[in-house]
Amino acid sequence: MWINCGGAALTAEQRVAELQLPGLENLIAWFGYFPSFHDAEVISISLDRTGDSRIAVHTFQMTNETDEKGHYVCRKHVVVTFVLERIRGMNLEGFSSQNVLNGITLSRGSDYYELVLEEVCGVAGKLQADVMRIELNPGIPSQSICGG
Repeated sequence: MWINCGGAALTAEQRVAELQLPGLENLIAWFGYFPSFHDAEVISISLDRTGDSRIAVHTFQMTNETDEKGHYVCRKHVVVTFVLERIRGMNLEGFSSQNVLNGITLSRGSDYYELVLEEVCGVAGKLQADVMRIELNPGIPSQSICGG
């Protein structure tokens, strides 16, 4: 079972039930759907071999509206933190000052979770962990390149 922007075959409720991922319901409730994470920024990655590892991603809802400068108006800014316990495999590359994503894919194997960071500019990678959960922190982080 995987989820990304193009995986609209299942309802939000079915996705949550399939993944059994704590915090996914809150993420879907925040946006009203599972976000694509397109143009989102990886703010930080913290790896810990004995405790929780964390990947914090600033994402938002881009609207069709434009502001007085002609930029698209973005709403529902939130930092989504993927908390991983007992990482069993990983491949990360390309960390930079911005780390813009094309998207994020989540999947579940028989006894692990997988997170794939699809890059545009900066970090890209795949992580597998025994346990994963999602935490939300609404707002625009101070270290974000993308403003409101």
